[in-house]
Amino acid sequence: MTPPYSPQRSLFRVFSGFGAVLVAMSLAAAGQAGPLINSVRTDKAQYRTGDSVTVTVSLTNTLPYTWNGEVGVYPRHLGAGLGLDQQQSVRLRKGRSATFNFTFNVNSPDDRGYLAEVWCWRDGVATDRGSTAFDFSSDWTKFPRYGFLTQFSDPTDAAAMIDPMRDHKINAVQFYDWSDEHHINYKPGFDYWQDIAARDPWNSRSKTIELIDRCHDYNMAAMVYQLMYGAYDEYWNDGVQLSWGSFTHWESTQYDPSDQDRYELNISGWETPRIYFFNPASQGWRDWIGSDIAYVFSQFDFDGWHIDTVGDRGELYDWDKNAFTLDATYAGFVNDMRYRFGWDKFLAINTVSNFGESLVAQNAEVDVMYSELWGESDEDDFFDINATLNNIRGNTLKSSVLAGYLHYDYAKGFSSSNPGYVREPAMLLADAAVFASGGWHIELGDGLNVLTNEYFPSHNLIMSTDLKAKVLDYYNFAVAYENVLRDNVWDGNKRVDYDLGGSIPSGYDGTANRVWKLAKWRGGLDGANYYDIAHLINLLNTSDTRWRDPDGTNVTVPSVVTNKPVRVYFNDSWGTSKVWYASPDFENGKAVEVTDYTTNWDASQGQWYVEFTLPEFQYWTMIWLERHF
Repeated sequence: MTPPYSPQRSLFRVFSGFGAVLVAMSLAAAGQAGPLINSVRTDKAQYRTGDSVTVTVSLTNTLPYTWNGEVGVYPRHLGAGLGLDQQQSVRLRKGRSATFNFTFNVNSPDDRGYLAEVWCWRDGVATDRGSTAFDFSSDWTKFPRYGFLTQFSDPTDAAAMIDPMRDHKINAVQFYDWSDEHHINYKPGFDYWQDIAARDPWNSRSKTIELIDRCHDYNMAAMVYQLMYGAYDEYWNDGVQLSWGSFTHWESTQYDPSDQDRYELNISGWETPRIYFFNPASQGWRDWIGSDIAYVFSQFDFDGWHIDTVGDRGELYDWDKNAFTLDATYAGFVNDMRYRFGWDKFLAINTVSNFGESLVAQNAEVDVMYSELWGESDEDDFFDINATLNNIRGNTLKSSVLAGYLHYDYAKGFSSSNPGYVREPAMLLADAAVFASGGWHIELGDGLNVLTNEYFPSHNLIMSTDLKAKVLDYYNFAVAYENVLRDNVWDGNKRVDYDLGGSIPSGYDGTANRVWKLAKWRGGLDGANYYDIAHLINLLNTSDTRWRDPDGTNVTVPSVVTNKPVRVYFNDSWGTSKVWYASPDFENGKAVEVTDYTTNWDASQGQWYVEFTLPEFQYWTMIWLERHF
């Protein structure tokens, strides 16, 4: 059975024991439960070349009759079939559930993403549909998909924490505040310790090991989280030297800790009232913290170090009263750690508000670029996401992860014990903007909790059931189409028109109350000469272009816009090129090949264009021209 490839949603038949009745009705939209498919998941977050892939489809019959038919899984790469389609027969009584496993041996090149379409058939007509995604990569840093963990005590359910992240294809996990003290991460022989917030119950060695092992079961990297240059109060009692510190002025005859740069926590009950900061260029500090992390690696099977920073600290001085620039020390620190740990351990560093980003990209032996974005003028708006990622790509080919805390101010009105809800438009538009711009957005962890604060254990907002399903479609989409989203993809210069001559405004700058158009390009892959790529992101109902929506004002779900013309301009002869589009908002991200299109010459632009009608558009649609000539 081959799945339908009509751009229109399928109709299906409902049969009862008394005869056949044709019911014209649409299959469930993305994020809505269908009558049969309960879940679709893979057994790993990512695969290595040569691995088999198992897709598990769970069905629950909510129809008012016994359902007889077939369930099938259909792997696709950028819309093209792989010749690996599988089906199984199903007889499922009303209200009953069943699980079906499909195992595929995919002869995949390295660094390829796939969508696995799932369809339920009865007499050749679709009753339900779903999807999942999978990819093959020998190195998770090619397509980094960060998540986080903050729960390390004995009562923590490792499956509940890790498995939902696996289902969302998260392939690297920050173990946030897993450690004892900033300058002594793990003390020899300890089975239990308190983190900086003195949370109870205490962190557990055995639970931390269990969580690491479960990550590895799913090909997910487990990353130590720790500050580059921080130590607790009274660090001087542990052998750390004041002379390694960063100091805020040069006037003192002799420095003491009151002169040292520090961050005052002043939170009652925490393990330390402040964090003292050290000079990352100090060889003494590098030796101390490098040896400490090396000991952690000897005791726990972590895969690398996610190195945190706190951004620009202003004017700083070393022990000899020489002024130094903090971000200029980052690359030297990272490269020192690389020399110590070798290439067996992964390294990433958080360049907060892009501070040090270019220097790290150009000079540091990191595996992944990571930037925590806040409210500065060059990082706050939708357009700034693409600009930030373009700046990184201009300095390095390493892949990027962006942190940006959704609803930062709005979330403060709630708590982990009394949470509010994430606004659907804000979350989906933020993800659309980051994914379309070629990055990954770290936002999910501890199961399916959402980051709204730089203190990761704060879970003040949660997702609705409907939003969870939609976010899953977005994550699957980002994996399935990674080769035209973030695999050597660059800004393009081709014109894109949406609803030309109509009433819907659009532009290239990500401004409010418009459709944001992004033109991209990537070189040849799998026989294509190259790809022209166009993204449409719906900001028509967005009066505030701050992509993190700090006040929680982005609450209007955009209406579905139907049957509007799209033009994508191109160079070179058309030949046997193809036109495709896909959206995580419709049909679970299925790629649709457009066959009803025209190509024409635009004399005013001096370019050819292809034009077709886009049936549906809500939050985000991607169009790509697969160029063959």
